[in-house]
Amino acid sequence: MKPRIKTNLILTAVSLILALSLIAAQQVGEPPAVLLERAIQLETVDGDLRAAIELYQRIIAQNGNNRAVAAKAFLHLGLCHLKLGNKEAQSAFQKVIDDYSDQAETVKQAREQLSVLMLAQAPTEKGSKEYKVTKIHTDKRNGRLSPDGTSLAFIDSKCLLSLRNIASGKEVCLVPTPFSQDDEILDLLWSPDSKQIAYLTLFDRIAIVSADGGQPRMIIGEMSEMNKGRDVYPVTWTSDGKRLIFLVVTEKSREGLYAIPVTGGKWEEIYKFPDPQKAKEYEVWPKLSPDGYLIAYSSKQDGNRDIYVMPVRGGEAVRITDDPANDS
Repeated sequence: MKPRIKTNLILTAVSLILALSLIAAQQVGEPPAVLLERAIQLETVDGDLRAAIELYQRIIAQNGNNRAVAAKAFLHLGLCHLKLGNKEAQSAFQKVIDDYSDQAETVKQAREQLSVLMLAQAPTEKGSKEYKVTKIHTDKRNGRLSPDGTSLAFIDSKCLLSLRNIASGKEVCLVPTPFSQDDEILDLLWSPDSKQIAYLTLFDRIAIVSADGGQPRMIIGEMSEMNKGRDVYPVTWTSDGKRLIFLVVTEKSREGLYAIPVTGGKWEEIYKFPDPQKAKEYEVWPKLSPDGYLIAYSSKQDGNRDIYVMPVRGGEAVRITDDPANDS
């Protein structure tokens, strides 16, 4: 065989091998995890939601047997549709819940997102037009009604914290004197079972007293190591009544939500604001849902004060009020 012909045959064979290799590579495609990472970048970094949706759909179509990747692709597909305001978001989250029960963490995230979405879509129930107003006190003291509706707790100047029985009208003094001179109670919160009252004092102390009376126990003291340069505001209890949730605020920012056992102890971070300065600027006041999965908060982030709901783990917030009035 002539050298030139032999060389041409070798080149042709090499070209054929390269072509077959490229075809094989295209058929095999990129690893699913790499594709998923690229799609998430399109969604969260580049903000190209429609391109991300196309890639998530491709990942799902090509990787049905890879349940971990497919479940995450469906979850993020729902998040993209949620940001675009598309109805397909609900079906994508539901798909994760129904078909990927073995992917516990992804299912949990899908449930959280679906809960927020359903809450935002739920119609307002219209009750009866007939109602009855019952006056339960007549003075100017700042009061809080207990969850069971039997008692009214008052912030008072004479007795720092008083309790009135709604049925009998009888009052008792729960907290007669402050922890230190010139201290006073600023706000209070009933426990879910109506058996305890947490209260905040002027000097950033948080204490808890039994509705049956007794010595208050301080769970956050004035200028403790944890709250130096930080103000604390109790916002809610956990549903089991074992922990108190409070907001931490500094002069320039709002850090987030923390929890502390009602017996006192170490602070536990529940949620930290991604942008503490904006949270301060928008006057964000958050509260934790009874099941601990969602945060509801009022904010001026869209120019008017409205109420938003979002998962504790983070994610898109959904505005659930849209009224020119001040919704808080």
